[in-house]
Amino acid sequence: MRAGILSLVILLACANTAAVSAEKPYCGTAAHRNTDGAIDARFMGIDMTMVAHRYAELLCDSPRRSLVKRIQSISRSRGCGPGTEIYEALVASARKMEAADLVSLLGMQHERKRLSKAQIRLGAQSVLDQLGGCKSLRAFHDMKDK
Repeated sequence: MRAGILSLVILLACANTAAVSAEKPYCGTAAHRNTDGAIDARFMGIDMTMVAHRYAELLCDSPRRSLVKRIQSISRSRGCGPGTEIYEALVASARKMEAADLVSLLGMQHERKRLSKAQIRLGAQSVLDQLGGCKSLRAFHDMKDK
């Protein structure tokens, strides 16, 4: 059940939900409304994309795949290429995520010296359970972005 829910959330998060209009798309980092008043959802879920991608590599032995290149591709496909505010912010975040270790991703970096391997494993298992397990994370990691 969780795997199905996670798959649906990831699919929706990665889907290009905003139609690209003939005018230049908004590429800032602030919340933005389209001309019809709807929230611009092109980049909703991108944080989850980065987190799930990195967890798949750290917890599930997925082969390393450039997260920066993946995020660059997603941003360009949504109409925001190099030099735009959102593109640069996302690429910077992706670089940090690529460099993050498991303890940092679990939010335990301030306690690093006091943590036992068992505590780290327990935290990792909790996250893994919440994200639908390795099967879901691997499928997400290997998904082709549109």
